[in-house]
Amino acid sequence: MTYNHRRPHSSLGGLTPAEFSTQCASVPEKVPPTAPPSPPLQHTDLLT
Repeated sequence: MTYNHRRPHSSLGGLTPAEFSTQCASVPEKVPPTAPPSPPLQHTDLLT
């Protein structure tokens, strides 16, 4: 069975697979947020 890459698909919002692929490639990838910076050390005398 072959796959029709030119026929619009309802599951792709009416786009062809090629159009959908191009659209996905142009959307920037979401990057997960980074953790906030750690607060500065307050009792550095305890580290020795």
